[in-house]
Amino acid sequence: MAQGCRSGADQIGYGMHRFFKLFGLPGKVVLTALMSLLAVLMAVLDPTMTRILCIPAMLVSSLGDIILMNYRPITDRLPFRGFIPGAVTFAVSHVLYFIAFLFAAVEGGRSYFNAGAYCGIFLSACLLLWVTFRGLKRGNRKMLPLGMLYILFISLNFTTVFSCALSHGGIFILSAVGVISFLISDLMIAEDVILNGKIKNADTLIWTFYPIGQIFLIIGA
Repeated sequence: MAQGCRSGADQIGYGMHRFFKLFGLPGKVVLTALMSLLAVLMAVLDPTMTRILCIPAMLVSSLGDIILMNYRPITDRLPFRGFIPGAVTFAVSHVLYFIAFLFAAVEGGRSYFNAGAYCGIFLSACLLLWVTFRGLKRGNRKMLPLGMLYILFISLNFTTVFSCALSHGGIFILSAVGVISFLISDLMIAEDVILNGKIKNADTLIWTFYPIGQIFLIIGA
């Protein structure tokens, strides 16, 4: 009966977890490994500089996933673990995505600063103010500097992908959709962990928006 009364979000998360379990591995581990494999496959099929750079970006993201979920067979062998190392790892992945899409954004002499970039900069400023004010009011003040820095990294990535999508159009629009979904998952983490918002079904929702974001980013690159 309890299983039959699960909310829609719970059913999505429960289904994903069951579907991606393989050889006794947790579903999240399998899913993040498959996303890294997708990045490699897309680079092999169409070896542009952007897609090649998406490989280390996704691999670092997978490492961040493993750290944040504390998958003990791997984290027990690492010299670091916990939320802060996981967040730092993801910040590195955002920088790598920024470099990857910057190549595409300025390819052929295109300008990085276009309407997409300006929209991204405006949204970035709004997000930074949101995290700052909410963090000072009710958040974990010790974590606030990390949260602000992380917002800067994800905003930089968001702005670059939107600039790239506007410059090129076509399949790059998928990356713009992906970075929005990725951003939503990151903001949920900030709200739940740093700002003490305690989102209901946070893990399920994050692991719905996050893989969608990564997959669309990689395919649209």
